[in-house]
Amino acid sequence: MKFKFKLESILNLRTHKQQAEKQKLAVLLKEKEELDQELKRRLDNIGKITSKASKQKHVNQSMEKMVQHFVLIEGKILNQIREKIMQTKELVLRQRQQVIEADQQLQIIQKLKKKAFVEYLREVERKEQIFQNEIATQIYYKQISNG
Repeated sequence: MKFKFKLESILNLRTHKQQAEKQKLAVLLKEKEELDQELKRRLDNIGKITSKASKQKHVNQSMEKMVQHFVLIEGKILNQIREKIMQTKELVLRQRQQVIEADQQLQIIQKLKKKAFVEYLREVERKEQIFQNEIATQIYYKQISNG
């Protein structure tokens, strides 16, 4: 008698779903990290350019206007990146919730499998006991009849 879990296909499905949700979360976290790095890189660039421009004693007006224009454009890009980071954070929170739900669903099926296995072991033990009782009874009747 071999143990066979009736809900094995559901267990496999839930395991696959859990892994897929975790992969989605990993992608979102990577995207957020890349956005954070891009934001930092652009802030560093703005700092370097404005620092160089302020250190130069002979900055003409056209150069100053170019720096201001660069800072203005970069500021708009930074705002877009910050907005994208906020959206990604929200997606990460939602995806974390999806992972938690997938974990919970998987744990439910795993608990059911454990209970079914315990019940299977009890049934095997019960049948074994019945078999041993039959053998003992047969030995007893043989002894009586030979006796």
